[in-house]
Amino acid sequence: MYDNWKKSNKKMRMLMVFTLFFAAVLFIIFFFELVPLADELAKGSSMTPADMKLYGEIFSICILILTLGALVRKIKEDPEKVFIKSLRRYANTTQNPEAALGRLKKTWESGEQLRDWCRMDEEYIIVCINGPCYANVIPVREVVWAYKTVTRVNAVIKTDTSLMVRYANQKGGSISISEQTVDYILQQFMEKHPDIVVGHNREVEKLYLKKDMAGLKEYARQQRAGIL
Repeated sequence: MYDNWKKSNKKMRMLMVFTLFFAAVLFIIFFFELVPLADELAKGSSMTPADMKLYGEIFSICILILTLGALVRKIKEDPEKVFIKSLRRYANTTQNPEAALGRLKKTWESGEQLRDWCRMDEEYIIVCINGPCYANVIPVREVVWAYKTVTRVNAVIKTDTSLMVRYANQKGGSISISEQTVDYILQQFMEKHPDIVVGHNREVEKLYLKKDMAGLKEYARQQRAGIL
């Protein structure tokens, strides 16, 4: 689950260490005047070399302090705590946050594993996205329309496949995942959620943009009946 986080975290730490080194070197140059950097920067400006030296020292110290603080936070960062915190952030948008959080945890612990970083049951799809494992939550029962998008370069090379979902409030969400998994989720929607329209076309888009929820439900019913 945390492989992507570990790789990202390692790269970020290395970048921070490099930034610390750069800021330290910059401070030493300005403070000890190892090279006439302040003189060069002061040329053509209203500042004196002494002022430029002071500003350079202040700037490099600020970079050192900010980067060091960020590095300490990154070292102490617990991806599991960040993940639970992001679940709670979503739960707080519901009417019963504690109950919603418990249900989200249940989905993650016992839901069907689509990937190591993706779980699904009849209520939620939860994806652990890159970074310190933030939760991307899709409430299945609020979905009224779902479809697949495929991004290609020059209409030939496939670069990304996403599951797109739309809610009745004109908002939506997405998951970037393998095409096979997207197809599987859409099939689950077809079989277990009769009110969700599956697939994209102009007719469905028009119904959705007009906020015609009754029309979407009827379209979904016809889909299941094989009329369409």
